[in-house]
Amino acid sequence: MKRAARAPVSLCWPILHGRHNLHMPQGRFLLNMSPHGCQTALGVYASSPATPLRRFSLPGTQEDGLSMHTTMNKSIQKRLDHMKHQFDDLSATLQTNEALSPEERGMLTKQLHALDPVMGMVRRIEQQREELRELHQLMEESKQTQDKELGALAEEDYKRILGELMDLEKELENEIMLELLGKDEADEKSAILEVRAAAGGQESQLFTMELFNMYSAYAEMKDWEWETLAVSDSEVGGYRESSACITGRGVFGRLKFETGVHRVQRVPETETQGRTHTSTVTVAVLPVAQEADIQILPKDIRVDTFRASGPGGQHVNKTDSANKDRAMKILRSRLYEIERERLASSRADQRRKQVGTGARHERIRTYNFPQSRITDHRCGLTVHDIESMMQGHHLDTFIDALVAHHSAEALNSIDLDSF
Repeated sequence: MKRAARAPVSLCWPILHGRHNLHMPQGRFLLNMSPHGCQTALGVYASSPATPLRRFSLPGTQEDGLSMHTTMNKSIQKRLDHMKHQFDDLSATLQTNEALSPEERGMLTKQLHALDPVMGMVRRIEQQREELRELHQLMEESKQTQDKELGALAEEDYKRILGELMDLEKELENEIMLELLGKDEADEKSAILEVRAAAGGQESQLFTMELFNMYSAYAEMKDWEWETLAVSDSEVGGYRESSACITGRGVFGRLKFETGVHRVQRVPETETQGRTHTSTVTVAVLPVAQEADIQILPKDIRVDTFRASGPGGQHVNKTDSANKDRAMKILRSRLYEIERERLASSRADQRRKQVGTGARHERIRTYNFPQSRITDHRCGLTVHDIESMMQGHHLDTFIDALVAHHSAEALNSIDLDSF
């Protein structure tokens, strides 16, 4: 593929070549290629020329088959420069200003320590850049002296350190991006998953069951605890609606992008003329709220209990208690989500709100069975392997792309002059 001029981008997104058949719209992402065994450490492709994004540049040449510079988003770079100045100012003030009160010194020291993780990574990056300069010089000298053994050793070390440098720069970029965007406190919570049949009748009900099972398989892969809360069976063997509580660290942060309308295209078994039918299923993901997050007073709720008549009083009482606990968990999570969206709406305009809360979108993803194709319409990612997808295997690929897309959109919406 011909290398084009770089276009403004907001996030590096890794593509693992050879594992998936992936298609991305041009000019949308910076493709951060694996530096190990690749001719170019960073491949950048775009649909239109634009001003290059430059940072952490190293002098170099293409003759050795290595690309010797990486890129950092301009917004993140601006924030990093600000943090560097802030760190230097705080350090100088603490060292030279003897008139500081204990309270002032403690406050400034706390601010300085908050910058330590980023500054530590910056120092390590500078050290690795210096090592690369020395190795590059050694490689050039070995060419002049025709010392192939020395050149091969230097090139091997160069590739290794370059890979470490790129990983470290990506870690630094993520750290600053989180600091810029502000981490959603709900991301670390467990989640309530609700999958409901929508348009399409029987096909929608069948696909509701398949999606529910896909998320169950994915939860098992992630070592999350899965508890089915409710399932409403349909006559055709699918589900009208289903819900589960998925417990684990960071569940909501991963699954929140699944919220929306999922469209399925396939030929039903009852279709005699081979026509493809389109159906839809809705997915909702809510953070599990603890009692400390949402206080529900007994006087504010009414509990209605319905049961079949007959013996078994003790068992019925236990079932009533379990059902009430589940209902309260769902109610608390829904109220928590309503409050989160209300606060988000009051803090930003509509565009920022949609980016910041993962607002629901019509037809967020299409599952085309005849073509074995899954396309996410938000980030433009397509994977051809629907059988593995329905077993949960490609869900991480989509979630990673959506996290990158969401972060890029949010980062572009930030007014950096406010920092």
